[in-house]
Amino acid sequence: MSSWSVGKERTLLAGWLLALWSPVTYGWAAYVGQSTMMMADLLRRSTELAALVLAWAVYRWARTRNVDMAIYSRWETKANLLVASVMGLSVVVIGIQSYRRFLDPGELGDLRWGILLGFLGVLVNGWFWRRHQAYAREAHSPLSESQYRLFRSKALLDAYVVLNLSTAVYVRQQSWGLYVDALGALVPAAVLAVSALQILRLHWQKGESPS
Repeated sequence: MSSWSVGKERTLLAGWLLALWSPVTYGWAAYVGQSTMMMADLLRRSTELAALVLAWAVYRWARTRNVDMAIYSRWETKANLLVASVMGLSVVVIGIQSYRRFLDPGELGDLRWGILLGFLGVLVNGWFWRRHQAYAREAHSPLSESQYRLFRSKALLDAYVVLNLSTAVYVRQQSWGLYVDALGALVPAAVLAVSALQILRLHWQKGESPS
């Protein structure tokens, strides 16, 4: 029986196709919102899109050519570690942006679009989270495990974006309200850092190497 799954490939394809709209729509929302957290989150979404495209491309390449699983596993490891690298990069960017915002807080713009897109992100990423988790349980695939952790992070971060932006709107008239955006950006950074470490630990436990 073949270990390749057309359904899994289609799920990977759907993941990055649905994410294509994010850099444009969320970029516009971040621009009108003038939110540091949203700008940092925009970079996270863009780099994660690249990781999703790579994960699909590697799987499709291996499935259509029916390559040996050992060869695919090496490429799968590289894609998996790229996901962790993307998360690590996002942590650094969010930290820098949060620090700058804290030193020089500014007025926030229209956050309504950011709240709406964040809510939609919770629904979409939550579905992919459950889907890839099911694949990981069936095949114990490192790629599926990294994908469900990635979508878990995306869903949780989108939920937090909604909460943070809603709070920022509510307290924006307070003197301390300007710092909600800067300090709030630290939570997505922490979630990404933990997810990246979990991916790396998974490889270390299995004794896999990216080379």
